[in-house]
Amino acid sequence: MRKSLLILIPVILVFLGVTPALTEEVVEEIYYGGDILFTTPVKSVIFSHKVHTQDLGFNCQTCHDGIFSMARGASESMGDFNMKSLAEGRYCGSCHNGEMAFSSETQCARCHTGVKGFMRFPEELRDAKASLMPREEITLGEGGTSSGFSHQVHAGMFECSECHPEVFKLKQNTTGITMEGIYQGRFCGRCHNGEVAFGSDNCGRCHPQMN
Repeated sequence: MRKSLLILIPVILVFLGVTPALTEEVVEEIYYGGDILFTTPVKSVIFSHKVHTQDLGFNCQTCHDGIFSMARGASESMGDFNMKSLAEGRYCGSCHNGEMAFSSETQCARCHTGVKGFMRFPEELRDAKASLMPREEITLGEGGTSSGFSHQVHAGMFECSECHPEVFKLKQNTTGITMEGIYQGRFCGRCHNGEVAFGSDNCGRCHPQMN
């Protein structure tokens, strides 16, 4: 049925005197709704209507209007549109619960394009960001409690000014990061609070040697 409708779209448009450049992307935008780039609570989360409808077999009513409003941007404007709500089974978490689909608390790179680096960004944007970016990986702390921090992972989702210099001083090892401060919502805890990103009590995510 879907394929039949997809074939009919160009015919209907021509009959109506509308003759846009009917590329595959245009047809997908008309029929499936195209891709959505979410920028809240963090940047660069791409949702593909085509993957969820044509590839996985869901229909529009599976999500609209019960889980997501049809109005573009409506979900992002909600105060509870965050990772905590997803973990509690709302929004994307209605399906991404570890049973129906992979959990919203795992496999971050499946949705957060920044986690995969710059390859999904336009080449000129990647070059501009790379020219300003400090070295890829830095080590915080020492010994058995040290933690690695990836600028590339985070730069795909945030601007430099969102962390520097208010949250972290630009010069390495001058901020004085402590776990107590993180638990109080400072330093890494500014985002890793269980809402914007996984909570700072999930020790093994940053300190793999503790797993």
